[in-house]
Amino acid sequence: MACFSEFSRILQNEKYKNFIFTDNELALATNYSLSRQLEFLVGRFCAKEALVKALGSGFLQEDMIKWKDIEILRNKKHAPIGILYNNAKDTFHNKGYKEMKISITHKKDVVICSALLY
Repeated sequence: MACFSEFSRILQNEKYKNFIFTDNELALATNYSLSRQLEFLVGRFCAKEALVKALGSGFLQEDMIKWKDIEILRNKKHAPIGILYNNAKDTFHNKGYKEMKISITHKKDVVICSALLY
């Protein structure tokens, strides 16, 4: 869960945004108004957190999954999908997972995400 107000100031920092989000995620965000961009990026941030925790890891753990090792895009119906790279992909496969489902929901200034790996 994340609160928009906590991220609005942080996401104004280009260095931070480029550390957390892939070029594809940032490009998708530009399709929206400024207020909707914040909602979109906070959702992606939360989804990355949910996925790394579902993998049994963290971004600062010894297996060193990086923020950009998880990319949250969308399918043709605009549902969120996760694309894994590097250590995130290796961890996913090493644990025997084949599929993942991601849910992102928004209400007022709060975003809640969940990730299911199977």
